[in-house]
Amino acid sequence: MIRIVKLAKPPKILTTKGAGQTRKDCAAYDDSPADYRSGEKIFNIDSNVYRSESVRKALRRAQYDKCCYCESKFLATSYGPVEHYRPKGAVQQARGQKKEYPGYYSKTTPQQPKARD
Repeated sequence: MIRIVKLAKPPKILTTKGAGQTRKDCAAYDDSPADYRSGEKIFNIDSNVYRSESVRKALRRAQYDKCCYCESKFLATSYGPVEHYRPKGAVQQARGQKKEYPGYYSKTTPQQPKARD
């Protein structure tokens, strides 16, 4: 894996539309965490935000135009999709363990949504 150096200033779309969607998602999760953890409800990831050209360009620059896993040049091996280190739907930490929902949290938040007490 290569070291990724985050840009000092994220793409504007992440700090506007992305941040707004993150707030909505966190509020929805807080209102019914059991529904999200069971997989009954899921987050709708807006591909217009997270697949925007400005986000792709920032990721390519931060990763030196390479895949952070295999270090191949993006456009030499594929068209450059944005991948995630956690599955979007659910995560299973080990075989036999129960799946945790949701698997993916927005990259604009430092931590996963928390349930209210």
